[in-house]
Amino acid sequence: MNAIVHHLTPPYHSSSNGLTDRMVQTVKHLLAKLPDKDWEVELNNVLLTLHTTPRVATGAPPSVFS
Repeated sequence: MNAIVHHLTPPYHSSSNGLTDRMVQTVKHLLAKLPDKDWEVELNNVLLTLHTTPRVATGAPPSVFS
């Protein structure tokens, strides 16, 4: 119904988890810049922005791909 596809990858295989690792690094970097008091509220904004911003390589946001 939601068009969600579960892709299995080895947990420590860097070539299969490269995009995921990069996203985690980006989120950590952005959270480090936020004030301590508002990070729980701002985390939703950071994730929404990351999931809806089009990628340079594909021209589509990550939320479109499943």
